[in-house]
Amino acid sequence: MKIILHIFILCFLSGLFGMGYYFPQSDAKNDVLLAIQDTNQVKEWNQLADQFLQNKQYEQALNYANQAYQLADNLKYTKGKAKASECLGRLYQLKKNYTTSLNYLLESATIYQASQENELLALLYAQIGNLYQEQSAFDKAIN
Repeated sequence: MKIILHIFILCFLSGLFGMGYYFPQSDAKNDVLLAIQDTNQVKEWNQLADQFLQNKQYEQALNYANQAYQLADNLKYTKGKAKASECLGRLYQLKKNYTTSLNYLLESATIYQASQENELLALLYAQIGNLYQEQSAFDKAIN
């Protein structure tokens, strides 16, 4: 009886191992696919944040921008992080939280400068200028 049980267990386990049911294996191809999916999620959240911002639904925009920022940061996805930082900067500017706004806008500017995104950088500098104008800090806008 023990022999039959051992044979049954052996056959069962060998069938599972042979069919790939034992442990899922991670390979470079799967890792790349997961990274692509994650960066696409960052892009989607950034787009949603922009749409909610344009529709003046600021809390929803803030929620999506924060999610995009966190995931982009975890992935070391600098382009996605720069976009999320820019959106967060604009949102905090609308809330009159100028210090936080400036920090996010400057973070975005640093990333755009490092990646030589000159057109985006120019637009961002205009946003920073608007931020200083709202505070009547014209001397800071020039420097």
